Amino acid sequence: MLGFTFKEMHETPPGPEWNIAFEAFCIHARNLYDFLRHEGNKNTTYRADDYVHNHSKSEAELLFNNLDTFLFHMSTGRIDKKKVDLADVQKLGKWLDEHWSTWVSSLEDRFATLVDAKAVCNQCMFSAGVSETTACTYFTTTSVTPVDTFSSNGFVMRS
Repeated sequence: MLGFTFKEMHETPPGPEWNIAFEAFCIHARNLYDFLRHEGNKNTTYRADDYVHNHSKSEAELLFNNLDTFLFHMSTGRIDKKKVDLADVQKLGKWLDEHWSTWVSSLEDRFATLVDAKAVCNQCMFSAGVSETTACTYFTTTSVTPVDTFSSNGFVMRS
């Protein structure tokens, strides 16, 4: 899915469909980024160092706190900061591909046969009118009061 959504961002013009691809890519990228950087509680989270001891924990050029501002949280910082664009996503994809490949090449044989080391974020096409400066998800406020509430069983109730 990481490779598919990366490709979709390069083939889809700006708009809602591009935002869907961007958001989906970021979810998969964040999971892989956290895995490769040993984020999360070792007792409850799979991490790269569970399989390759002493696996390095280098920083990516695009840190996920930059994406937190625009995607994962309703941050007030989204007004003042430079939006994450396709060039940023390409840098992150390159980092993920490189670190995944390095990790896979360090696996014991019993694990190495279970995963593929090939790069999936290597498309650098600008087709269908997508430019390097395509901004990330936009948020528009309205004066409408939300009418959906969640019941105790988790279902949406309309009022």
